[in-house]
Amino acid sequence: MSRSIGIAGAGTLGRMLALAFHRRGWEVTMFDRGSRGGNEEPVPSTGLVDPYLSLTRETQAVAQLGEYATEQWPAWIESLPAPVHFIENGALVVAHPRDQALLDARLETLAELAPVDDVVTECAAADIKQLEPALAGRFARGLFFPLEQHLDPCSLLRALATAMDAAGIPWHENCPVEQVEPRGITSARGRSIFSWVIDARGRTTDAEASDLRLRRHERVRVHAPGIALSRPVRIMHPSQEITLVPQADHRYVIGSIVSDGDPQAPITARALLELLSAAHTVHPAFGEATVLAVRSVPVPSLPGGMPRLVPHQGLLTVQGAAAHPWCVLPALVDSALSFIDTGEVHPMADGVMEAWTL
Repeated sequence: MSRSIGIAGAGTLGRMLALAFHRRGWEVTMFDRGSRGGNEEPVPSTGLVDPYLSLTRETQAVAQLGEYATEQWPAWIESLPAPVHFIENGALVVAHPRDQALLDARLETLAELAPVDDVVTECAAADIKQLEPALAGRFARGLFFPLEQHLDPCSLLRALATAMDAAGIPWHENCPVEQVEPRGITSARGRSIFSWVIDARGRTTDAEASDLRLRRHERVRVHAPGIALSRPVRIMHPSQEITLVPQADHRYVIGSIVSDGDPQAPITARALLELLSAAHTVHPAFGEATVLAVRSVPVPSLPGGMPRLVPHQGLLTVQGAAAHPWCVLPALVDSALSFIDTGEVHPMADGVMEAWTL
């Protein structure tokens, strides 16, 4: 008996789900309102897999998913037929002399929440020079997080699309989904029936969550050939933490999360100046960088930043994946696959999968 699954949404999660189910022998069909090319240059994203770099009391459960992600991403990247910019170099946190106390506070918080000796190492100036020669002499102290990873979402999307094409997975482009129901997807092509349906449309499914809140992520993508960083660098500041993430071809994403104000508001000149000034204080070569993209993005977040899988008979809905995408996507895919393919609850589904409803 054939097993078929329809997936609404062709973002990173939708593409990963399509490949995972195809590899288990399912007949997969993808529906998306955009085109393959339309998803290849997403909103500037850090691509950070950072279970401990951003660990707080609120996000301890996300950190567990993130640690699982650091184990799974290498296998995912290796399985794809096209190259993905994926680096396992850890991450570095630095602070200027007036903000050194923030490093101590960060260590104290980590000591309460994680096996601190395994997830972070204190760095002196000589250690920073060895980790990032470009930053030699610029910072006296820092924290090194060895388990963190980062990837380029653009190259990942392209590689996933190449893998889907090679597998012959049907992909209905420019085909808005009008309705998702158990075992059915209604689109511009009419109503299609499947054994199962997964709704991975992001903002559409997030809007159905009553406990959703929006946080504004401010991001700038720059081209800075005058500096070479090999890992993400976070600069501590009393009002916000700004992270510089290297991507391919001397491109960097500079980002921060803003909790105050209107999450839908566009980025302001002041915010843009703060991001670029922070990068400049890390290294003056960023002052000569070319700005490629600037965005203020309202990112839906559920309590604790955790994603949610809402199961019904014949339908699985994904919510809240955008808050910490690169930490949670592997666990979401494996939880969905285990639940639908075998009827079993994956260990990573604890706290993610809601109670089963018929």
